[in-house]
Parts: sequence; C-alpha cells; structure tokens
Amino acid sequence: MKIFVFGVNRTGFLNQLYSALKRYKPIHVSIGDIVPLFTEGVHDAGAFDLMGTKKVTARSIGFWILRVPKLALGLCWSLALLSLNRAEGRHSIKLVLKGYVNAGLYQHLVDRDSVLHLHFCSIINMVLLYFLAQNHQVICSFWGSDLLRSCGVSNNFWIRKGLEKADKIHVATLDMKEIVLSKFGRDLKQKTFTALFIPDIRLVDLIDDFKDDMTRQASFKQKFGLTDFESIIAIGHNGHAANQHLAILSSLEGHAEKFNNCCFVLPLSYGLTQPYLESLKAYVTDSELHIKLLDSYIDWEDLALLKVCTDLMIMMPESDSMSSSYTEAMFAGAACIAGSWLPYGNLRRIGCVFWEADTYRSLPSLVCELLGDRSGVQASTRKNNKLLREFYYDEEKLVQDWLEIFEKKAS
Repeated sequence: MKIFVFGVNRTGFLNQLYSALKRYKPIHVSIGDIVPLFTEGVHDAGAFDLMGTKKVTARSIGFWILRVPKLALGLCWSLALLSLNRAEGRHSIKLVLKGYVNAGLYQHLVDRDSVLHLHFCSIINMVLLYFLAQNHQVICSFWGSDLLRSCGVSNNFWIRKGLEKADKIHVATLDMKEIVLSKFGRDLKQKTFTALFIPDIRLVDLIDDFKDDMTRQASFKQKFGLTDFESIIAIGHNGHAANQHLAILSSLEGHAEKFNNCCFVLPLSYGLTQPYLESLKAYVTDSELHIKLLDSYIDWEDLALLKVCTDLMIMMPESDSMSSSYTEAMFAGAACIAGSWLPYGNLRRIGCVFWEADTYRSLPSLVCELLGDRSGVQASTRKNNKLLREFYYDEEKLVQDWLEIFEKKAS
C-alpha cells in the first residue's frame, strides 16, 4: 500500500501513526511539506519513505494544463462566495490559485495508485484536495480545531466539497462523528469512521515506572520548586490562550485562602506566544495563588513525572477533541476535571471516572470537594489506569482500527 500524506507537517503525531502501521503491514509513506501549522518544519524522516518539497516537473506542467477546467470552476465558486461575503470570497480566490499551483508542485510525490491521506480538514487543505484527487482513494482526518473552531460560509463550503470527494472520513470519537454529520450533512454517515490517534506508548510506560518511585518524584519537585506544596494542580495542556488559563485562575482567585497549600502548574511548552506569556506573567505577579509557569522544553522523564506528581488536572478550553495530556493525567491517577461541553463521552463509555464543570464559577467548590476527599477520589479513579491501558494504549487494537479504515472498501 502506498500512502501520500499531506495537510499537516507536524511529524511527531504522524510518525507515531505510520510507524505503528508499518509494524503490522508493509506500507510506503510519502509526505509533502505543504501547510505548516506549527513553527517547526519536517526534520525527522521517521516513518516516511519519501519526503518532498515543491518542485516543478514534467508531471506538474501536464497536471496544470489538465486542471484548467477545475481551476475555472473553483474560481466561479469563489466569485459566488464573494457575493455572499466579500472578505471570504476574496480569501477563497487566493486559496484556489494557491491550491492549484501547490497541487502541481507535489505531483512528483503522488503515485497513481497512492491513497491520499489528508490530515487536518482546513479550508486550504480542502482546496488542495480539490485539485489533487483524481482516481485516488481519499481519506480525510479531522484533528480537532479544524472541526470544532473553524466556521464561516467559505470554510464550510470548501470542507463540504472535500468531504464529498473523500472515500472515507476519519474522526477520533463518536462525539466528533456526530459533530461532522450535524455540521456537514448526514449523507456522510456511511463513510465516516472512528479510530483513536495512536499515542507514543513510551510516556505512559514511564508513568507506570515512576508512579511508585518516591525518590524520583521528590527530585522532580525539588527541580521545579514544588516541594512546599501539598497539592499540585495542572491547568490546560499547552500554551495556547484557548486553554482559558486566565478564566480558570480568575474563578479560583476569590477563594485563594482555600488553596494556600496548592501550586497551580501551567504547562506551556508549545503553542505559546510572547504576548500571551507576558499576560500570564502579569497575572502571576498580582495573584494571591501560587502559580508556576512551565514555559520551556520539558523532557520525557520530567513530563512523565509531572503527570505522576499532579493531584488534580483542570481541562476547560474553548474546545478539544480529546487531549492526550488529559488521558495521561487520568492514567497517572490524578483527579481530572473537564468542561462539560467537551466531547469526552468516549471516556465515560469505557467506564473512566472524571468530573465535569458547566462553568468556571463552579470550579472552586468542586476543586475543594476533590482535594478534601483524597482517599475517596483515589479509590474511584484507581480503575482509570487499567481502562486506559486497554482502550487507549493498546497499539495492536488501535492499529487494527486504522487498517480497517485503509482497507475497507468505500461505500
């Protein structure tokens, strides 16, 4: 099987998926560095047999000539969008021209029998798919924010066009599948499949290694200045403002006297902008809460120890598909709180224990309740480790779910 991967160039997540698939089935994977969503580029070949950049070839010229009718149709659609929303229409015209050119520049990476696997269903990627797809099997994978945060006339039009072209649509959970069908049409039901992204099992193995190692835990707390606190409470999973760190902290601020023995830790090692970091530092300066900003790189061992030492995690971002940081904290034994609007039904269905909050205002009483009943909380969450190991961290099972998507005939 040959697979051409495009849409996202963050190879960390993709390496885990395709490396795992290669352990169970011979596949050839090529990747195009097309739309960098993050600051790092493609550096590590990992699971990829061929990594390419834009290049004009004889195939490019032929491709552009043959796609002129599709270019004209795409521009006509964009002009129609222009009549509905001037800004979105102009944006669509630019993306159609860019997608037309980029699709030709990547022809040297796409074999005629390649499966096209698009990661991250954004408008720019769907326009690219519009030009690339020609007698190929197409799989479109939603990641999270592409489904939960992107909207608008132009966005929804082009994503719907791409999903019509797709043979299979992939989402991580049933909750996300329902959102896809509600947003883009229930006629897509038969070709929409669920499979969890395959995590790097090394981190959860380290968590298991360290959970009873009091010496390593004490050393970690000493290193990060956490030895003076009875409870460590993690907020969010990265440095994006959408984690709502400030809203969460503000809700707890008025009850600071109840949290004197707590340190609120904010893992910010990626996705952090300098203006947002400055706003967090300004808040910390004036706050009565004990707050620790982890804004530099954390290695694997320290990351695992952070999970093990965390007593409680609060996850209440604007949206989230299913954060690996949240499931890792649950696996490590932390009491976990999630915003009730998040699509975490998968965790409930397999029997995991966690708590939900409808509003930020309800956080102080819930946090105090959980910290005040440590033995009861630990007893109720003890099963999370085994359940997650079985359903989320069983590589063979997860690979079989993915292979079914690749191998199942399109409806």
